[in-house]
Amino acid sequence: MFNWIRNTAVATKMAVAPAFAIICLVLVGLTGIVANQRLSAALVTLGDERVPSIVAVAALSEQVTAVHALVNQSLAWEGAGYKEDKITALDKSIAARLDTYKGALQKKLDVPHLSEGERTRLTVVKAEFDKYANNAKQALDIKTGMLGNAASFMTTMDVHYNKLKSELDALVKEQTDESAKAVAAGRAQAARNNTLILSGFGIALAATVVLSWLMYKMIVPPLMLASRVAAAVAQGDLSQRPRPESTDATGQVIEALGTVTSNLSRVVVDIRSTAELINNAAGEISMGNADLSRRTETQAANLEETAASMQELSTAVKNNAETAREANRMASSASAAAAAGGTVVGQVVDTMEEITASSRKISDIIGVIDGIAFQTNILALNAAVEAARAGEQGRGFAVVASEVRSLAGRSAEAAKEIKNLINASVTKVDAGSRLVGQAGASMQEIVAQVKRVASLIEEISGTATEQTRGIDQINQAIAELDSVTQQNAALVEEAAAAADSLNREASRMVQVVSVFKLQPGDEVSAPASARYAASGIAHQAAPPACG
Repeated sequence: MFNWIRNTAVATKMAVAPAFAIICLVLVGLTGIVANQRLSAALVTLGDERVPSIVAVAALSEQVTAVHALVNQSLAWEGAGYKEDKITALDKSIAARLDTYKGALQKKLDVPHLSEGERTRLTVVKAEFDKYANNAKQALDIKTGMLGNAASFMTTMDVHYNKLKSELDALVKEQTDESAKAVAAGRAQAARNNTLILSGFGIALAATVVLSWLMYKMIVPPLMLASRVAAAVAQGDLSQRPRPESTDATGQVIEALGTVTSNLSRVVVDIRSTAELINNAAGEISMGNADLSRRTETQAANLEETAASMQELSTAVKNNAETAREANRMASSASAAAAAGGTVVGQVVDTMEEITASSRKISDIIGVIDGIAFQTNILALNAAVEAARAGEQGRGFAVVASEVRSLAGRSAEAAKEIKNLINASVTKVDAGSRLVGQAGASMQEIVAQVKRVASLIEEISGTATEQTRGIDQINQAIAELDSVTQQNAALVEEAAAAADSLNREASRMVQVVSVFKLQPGDEVSAPASARYAASGIAHQAAPPACG
């Protein structure tokens, strides 16, 4: 949890102690309010219930004493011969008081908040009061003319009176003791409340002081560390590497300062290393310029030879383009002839198919003739049978039938031969049709091949034309390259002057960054990026020769 508090935001840390103090004060205040409410409730109970009950019981005890005195006075007046109406008024007053006190005791018993001891004591008091009241009323009722009997009731009444007084005094004492206990409990509760409130204030104050000190230790030292690192960086000291102990705003500031010093250290080391490498590269550039001058002269000679070779190549490509155009024209003619041959073959195939259809029709007709001959033979046979049945009369008809039968046989034989010839012709025509179809397919393939050859020759012709234009462009580029080569010779001298100026600027850069203080490990070796940059400069200063 301590680490979690350390990593919280600075604003949260600053608000922790005041917030905790406010919460503690609120809790202490609520506790005091609750305690005071309890004490107030106890005091209200004491003032509204306990004290009035004690007063009422004490008053009842005094009233019973007064009634008892009045009963004795009534008996004394009766013995002294007082007037009857005066004694009767006194007796009525005594009876009314007894009934009133009896009702008051019953109401007292009906109160719901009485304790068990109080209720028991009040029950005993009421029972004794009822006995006392009954005896008192009986004594008053029989005193006229029977004063001796009334005296015996008075003796019993005195016994109940003493018990009633004793119970009332005990009840007053019990209620007084209960009230004293309630007062003592209230004082103890008040003392506990004071102790609790003071303890709460003390704990809140101590916790607030501790939390404030902890927040101070979490906020102020990191800020002081950040201030020291910033001052060191401002004076050129980049050897500081502060490490944050938390992830809050102060920790982020310290981490950012560490990143800044680390990045600045790398930048300074890169600048130093780059300046030294630039100084070395400047010398290599000077040597490369001399080598570049020699290569430029060689490149110019090679360009002249290349220009002559390209001229010869241009002439050869033009001849090839002309030959390809002639071949294209011939391939177009052959394609047209092959297409015409394919058309003729297609017509032959159509004719052969018509012949095949006609032969099939002839074969069908021969079949019909063969059927007719067969039927004729059957009829002739039937005629011969009928002639035989006719005897001599049908002999001439039998001769005719025999001839017809012979003629039908020869017709059927001839029809079979013709049918065989027609079938053989149909078979040969089918074979010829297939051959002619194959010849047509071959002719179409030949036409397609001739078209593809014509297309390829056309592409060759177009390519040769493009090559001619490309070679012309190459010739133009070679001429421009020759001009650029002459310009490069002039640039070599300018590069030498630039290399000297670069060497001087590199020396000045080393002097500028020497004011920074770095960690020992940061100056061991130059970063790979600077070495690669210097290597690239050297390679660009000495390009390979062409040709």
